[in-house]
Amino acid sequence: MGRTLAGGESTSLYQTFRGLDRALPSGDIRPDLRYILPMPLAYGFIEPTDLALPHVPPALDGIRIAHVSDLHVRRHRRIYERMINQLANVRLNMLVLTGDYMTSPGDEKAAIDVLARLTDRLHPAVSCFGVFGNHDSNDLREAVNDLPVVWLQDEVVAVESLPIDVLGMNASNRTSVDVVAVAQSLAGRFCSGTESGAANERRLRIALSHFPQFATIAADLGADVIFSGHTHGGQIRLPGGRALVNSCDLPKRLTSGVLRHQNMMLAISRGVGTRVLPLRLFCPPHVPLYTIHRAALMGRYTDDIDVLLPW
Repeated sequence: MGRTLAGGESTSLYQTFRGLDRALPSGDIRPDLRYILPMPLAYGFIEPTDLALPHVPPALDGIRIAHVSDLHVRRHRRIYERMINQLANVRLNMLVLTGDYMTSPGDEKAAIDVLARLTDRLHPAVSCFGVFGNHDSNDLREAVNDLPVVWLQDEVVAVESLPIDVLGMNASNRTSVDVVAVAQSLAGRFCSGTESGAANERRLRIALSHFPQFATIAADLGADVIFSGHTHGGQIRLPGGRALVNSCDLPKRLTSGVLRHQNMMLAISRGVGTRVLPLRLFCPPHVPLYTIHRAALMGRYTDDIDVLLPW
C-alpha cells in the first residue's frame, strides 16, 4: 500500500530546506533563487540539467533533484569519494537512487559502506528515495533498510504537506516485475492523489525504475517524469556517443539522455560504475542534477520515444 511521509508544516518546499544559512523572505512562497541554488564552478561528476514540466506546482518550481545510479561497487575506490564530496557541496531538495549499487555476491559490504557515506554526507530537504536493480542481492536489500532512504517496493509514497508523489517500481531482473499487476494496484492511488488526501490538487508525480523500459508503464500511471539507469550509457561507445550495447529492450539510440514519451519525460543516467570491464570509453560517469521548472514540455507528443537531450 502507499505511504505518506511527513514533509513539515511549511507551505513551500524551500521553507523545509534543512541547513539553509540565509533567512527566507517572509510571506513568499518561493524565495529568491540566488539564496538557495548556488552551483559549484567545477561540476566534475555532476551534470546540471533543466527539466521543463507543465504541471509543477508553484511551491516546487525550481526543485533540484540529484540522480545517483549504477554505482557497481566492488571495492573501495577513490571515484566514490570524489562523487560524494562533489555532491556534498551542492544543496539538494531530493536525492533519488535507481539501483545496481553492487555487482556480484560478496560486494555487499563495500556497497553498503558507500551508500552509508553517501546518505551520511547528503541531507536533501525532502528525502532520499530509492529502488533496487538486478545486481542488488537480497542481503544488500535487507542490510540497507536502516539507512535514511525511503526504499520503494512497487508502491507510491506521498510526501505530506508537499505536493509530491513518488512511485518506485522494483526489480531483481528485467522480467521479475509483473508490470500489469503493478499498474492495476497503483493506478488509482497514483493518478487520483487520494493517498495524500487532496484528490483535487495537482501534484508532481515522480517515478523511479532501474530499468528504463518500464517508462511506458509509468506514463500510463500518470507520471510527469521517470528517472532510470541500467544502461551505463553503453559504457563503451564509438566516437560521437553511439552505444554498442545497452542491456535493455530499448533501441540503442535511446540508451541515455533526456527523452519524451507521450506527456512524460524519461531521464536515463549513464551511471557511475562499470560492469564486465572496468573501463568507460567516450562515456564518462556522471550524476545528473535536475532543476525542474514549470514550463511546457520540450519536444512533441509521440507514442514512440524521442531523444531530446542525448548524453
